[in-house]
Amino acid sequence: MDKFSLIVPIYSNNFEEQIKIFLKENMGDVIVVLTKEMDFSIDDERVKVLKLYGAGYGKAVNYASKFTEKEYLIITNDDIFFEEDLFKRIKYLKDDIVVPLVKDKNKKDIESFGSKILFFYNILNKNTSFDKRKLHLTGSFFIIKREIFENTGGFDEKYFMYYEDIDLSVRLKRKNIISFDENIVVFHKHSSSNLKNKRYFLQRNRLYFVLKNFDFKNLILFFFILIFVEPFIMVVQILKDKSFLPFKARYDFFKDMKNILKERK
Repeated sequence: MDKFSLIVPIYSNNFEEQIKIFLKENMGDVIVVLTKEMDFSIDDERVKVLKLYGAGYGKAVNYASKFTEKEYLIITNDDIFFEEDLFKRIKYLKDDIVVPLVKDKNKKDIESFGSKILFFYNILNKNTSFDKRKLHLTGSFFIIKREIFENTGGFDEKYFMYYEDIDLSVRLKRKNIISFDENIVVFHKHSSSNLKNKRYFLQRNRLYFVLKNFDFKNLILFFFILIFVEPFIMVVQILKDKSFLPFKARYDFFKDMKNILKERK
């Protein structure tokens, strides 16, 4: 059953205990991408440690995927926690792409079961009965056949962080079926990433994603909002955050609009 590669970019959390849970099941190998200088002590021939300092999530995963020939990639954040029997359920997987039920590690309630688009925003879906055809994968944890990931082009590295998962999902759904399995459960403990930095990328990347992926009819509405509504939203965010990063997020988006439009298919 040696057909899986567990890929984890490590930013701030020690992921070694979770890796040991995976290795215990003899399912395949592990590719760790250290995005900054930190200690990593697991000494196992099945574990490959790569260094790609300063890399965003998409770039780190894309880089790691080049170092394996396994059939499946299990892609995870470093703040995800596994139950002991998780990989026993995954072992005999037959679907091409699988998204699990993600629960909050502390509260134990549903954090996400995929995500959905609502009025130009990507929001986490917490309803297990929601139409799965309208759901998108979430990047915190998902399983995908390596060949499909490569043929789709992997993550768009321009995002750096946030919205790269739904961008990949949109491209995947053109030719593939994404399965959402509530019987596969992982737990998410939020990392302590810089909040203002997070908000910058969320604001910039939302605009980038919409311009890159939405159809012409929706883009007309989007540009109306961009011109007449977005400035007011930006001012509120600037006052709330006491920072000009909301302005910088939109400025950087406008500066790169020409290149984004070239990527539209």
